[in-house]
Amino acid sequence: MGWIHPSSIAKSEPIPKGSPFKRLSQAASRHKIYVCSGLTELCGDQVFNSAVIIDKNGKLLSLHRKINELDIGQLYYAVGNRLQVVETELGTLGLMICADGFARDQVISRTLGYMGADIIISPCSWAIRSTHDNKAEPYGNFWRDAYRPVSKDFNIVIAAVSNVGWVEADPW
Repeated sequence: MGWIHPSSIAKSEPIPKGSPFKRLSQAASRHKIYVCSGLTELCGDQVFNSAVIIDKNGKLLSLHRKINELDIGQLYYAVGNRLQVVETELGTLGLMICADGFARDQVISRTLGYMGADIIISPCSWAIRSTHDNKAEPYGNFWRDAYRPVSKDFNIVIAAVSNVGWVEADPW
């Protein structure tokens, strides 16, 4: 749906009982792979910009609700209130979402480092306006400037992926 697509509230579903999570869980189990994905989560009467880590047996290992929700996203999402790391055969995984990575002084990613993360996974929606001139102002530098200091200071990998293509009905 996209980060702040108008349907994100109406189409949100619970985790782990909602169909988007169940489909991801079944795919992880069927293919024996770990899956990390962003999901729009309905919890009671609140909607969260959430992400999950699912193990290769389809088990939910981690659920993160975005903490550093930008002003534009606060119209859609409640703010999360906790961090965690999980031990896996791949290493100790931390989970954050997009703008969590550039919270002031990188406090969220640094906290995951202090908690022992070997790898931080960050589903993102690196939103830019269609008129952005990437040659004049390389957008990737924004993320490298946020990730590199933490990666270097804690000797950890920060892996982030973003959506691709146009998002309809979304101002970004």
